[in-house]
Amino acid sequence: MRKRNVVLIGPMPPPIGGVSTHLSRLLSRSKEIEQLNVSVWDIRRMRLHTVAGSSRNPLGVLRCFINSDIIHVHISRKLKLFLVRFSKFCGKKVVYTHHNSRSLNDTLTLRTMSAAHQVVLVRPLTENFSSEIQGKISVIPAYLHAPESTELPAGLGKQLSSGPVLFAHCYQRKENPIFIDGKDLYGFDTIFKAVESVLLSYPDQSLTLFLADPANAMKDFYHSQLMYLQKYSKLKVIYWNDELNFSSALKYCSILIRATRSEGDAISVREALHAGVPVIASDCVERPEGVVTFQTGNHEALALGIVNQLASPLKRYYPQPDFAPEIFKIYNSI
Repeated sequence: MRKRNVVLIGPMPPPIGGVSTHLSRLLSRSKEIEQLNVSVWDIRRMRLHTVAGSSRNPLGVLRCFINSDIIHVHISRKLKLFLVRFSKFCGKKVVYTHHNSRSLNDTLTLRTMSAAHQVVLVRPLTENFSSEIQGKISVIPAYLHAPESTELPAGLGKQLSSGPVLFAHCYQRKENPIFIDGKDLYGFDTIFKAVESVLLSYPDQSLTLFLADPANAMKDFYHSQLMYLQKYSKLKVIYWNDELNFSSALKYCSILIRATRSEGDAISVREALHAGVPVIASDCVERPEGVVTFQTGNHEALALGIVNQLASPLKRYYPQPDFAPEIFKIYNSI
């Protein structure tokens, strides 16, 4: 039986974001499936990734596209509709994954879903679509089990070894950060206010606030708030703006905070639940079992969640299924 060639179009690390993590793991896991030959075209860097390595050879990209049977589009920008239609025109089977909850009902996304042969959404449906689109949709969360974790960069583990560690992260592009109603998509502003509220109520509580921003996109934006928090002697703030192995970082963390104002299905949330790390997250979307939610943007509600968790600091494991087989099933059936 001839192998089916699948080209995923979307970002690859670095930096490490939800979609790039998903594609990187999916490429790695594809080695387990003999009937599939998977590659990833990082369209932003014009680099083709295969299980054997990567290159920027334009002829290699063209050859890969010509020989492909399935094109799977994972980008959110306007180019997605062109890629889906062009691939379909060239006789390819086309899958489109929508990774967030924003713009799900806008004209561009609806046309993209209509043009694709199959559509993957990463969270349960709350929207009403036409029967044509509805019949193409599969709901498959983006979480795939993490590969074996590596050690943290020298010195970081030592910095994280004192006091309860509150961990939050963002993936913003420095040249084009996303804001919702003028506020940071990842809700760092809510986290800062919540942490201050905790410290004002419990002045003897030592805390480490660990913020990961691997693209170094938001440090300048939050400079004044970060400087302001330095007045609290019981608070240590670590603002990490380099690459980071998320699974390794979780081993040092007491709570993962996900204060996003918009979301798809956060890989980090499921990874923390799987590792037994308590998760406190905004209620902007439905969250998996085990997550403590708070009203989006409400820092007092987040502060209460932090206080309650610190009062009962037990690991609670919520094993998460690996969703790679469901994606491969689509490739084999389309």
